[in-house]
Amino acid sequence: MELSDFINIRHHLHRYPELSGQENNTSKFIRELLEEKCSRAQVMTVAETGVLVKFEGKSSAPSILLRCELDALAIHETNDFKYQSVHENISHKCGHDGHMTILLRVAHLLQNQPPKGNVFLLFQPAEENGQGAKEVLEDDRFHIACQPDYVYALHNIPGKPMHSISLKYKLFSGAVISSEITFHGKTAHAGEPENGINPSYAIAEIWQGSQELLKKLNNDDSTYIITPIYANIGSRDFGIAAGHGQAGFTLRAQTNKGLTDLQNLFRDAVKRICDQHQLELKIKWIEEFPAIENNMEATDFIRNTAQSLDLELIPMDDAFSWGEDFGHFTKKYKGAMFGLGAGVNCPALHNSNYDFPDELIKTGSDFFLKLIEKTQHD
Repeated sequence: MELSDFINIRHHLHRYPELSGQENNTSKFIRELLEEKCSRAQVMTVAETGVLVKFEGKSSAPSILLRCELDALAIHETNDFKYQSVHENISHKCGHDGHMTILLRVAHLLQNQPPKGNVFLLFQPAEENGQGAKEVLEDDRFHIACQPDYVYALHNIPGKPMHSISLKYKLFSGAVISSEITFHGKTAHAGEPENGINPSYAIAEIWQGSQELLKKLNNDDSTYIITPIYANIGSRDFGIAAGHGQAGFTLRAQTNKGLTDLQNLFRDAVKRICDQHQLELKIKWIEEFPAIENNMEATDFIRNTAQSLDLELIPMDDAFSWGEDFGHFTKKYKGAMFGLGAGVNCPALHNSNYDFPDELIKTGSDFFLKLIEKTQHD
């Protein structure tokens, strides 16, 4: 297969995006392509829509897992090129279509150049909601087939020079968790609000007080973020003072322990405010993304690979604040994630006009192949 074939594959994947947990057609497309083009590969299903591919090594060497993501986002695309999304409110605005294509080309390269030790390629579902990596790691089929010594993943990084490698020892991205808070009070006549318990005041107090809460934790060594996401209060019946409501927040910290500290502080503050307003509440924690803690040895392999390919290395001063569920893998295995520069003028991730640069398909796949060699031979 030529590079142009993989560009066409990327455009196909971009044109037909699917949301987290619904990647049935994407999974089927990838599985059938691998079975047709890669006779050396063993292809299996994990975590419902995930695809795990094994290339058996020629001799004894460390086993390696490379991982990409299948899912798209609930974002309307504003690009008007020929391969724009056919789904009005679903599109690949994080570059997962490109990440998949990179691994498909890695499979093609491994078909022609078998690795020294076992290599696994994981096309993982549901990264965007934080469920996919967890579901893969809970699937017995994964553990029976795959026990990697090292795990690697990349993410394209808009704003960084094209083809550059963003490298970070230890913390690559922070820990994130979301909360959905349900408030139960008592409705009343809008003309007699004193006869009810309206959650609006408590929700406003929590929203306004969240930034003050951070001052108890933020310092020079670590950063914490609480972001209000949405609020639903009462109904459109103007004669009724609200008696119920729901609000959502995301909490972010640089470390897993820091996130636990922030969760506890936030939960206690919410409970205290609700008690003061005589509200019943329920807090549901969802979409957890552990911090990605890059292994030193694995990061050295990435650095050595970039140097051997003469790619620009960009040391990262701070961890990314966005969540990535690859942290579930780095909690269990030695591994690392690195950034692949998508160009200084590339629209930001999750922007409606973002599109993965096709130029990165060759760079990313060649890098992974060399990284396999470095890890298994050095």
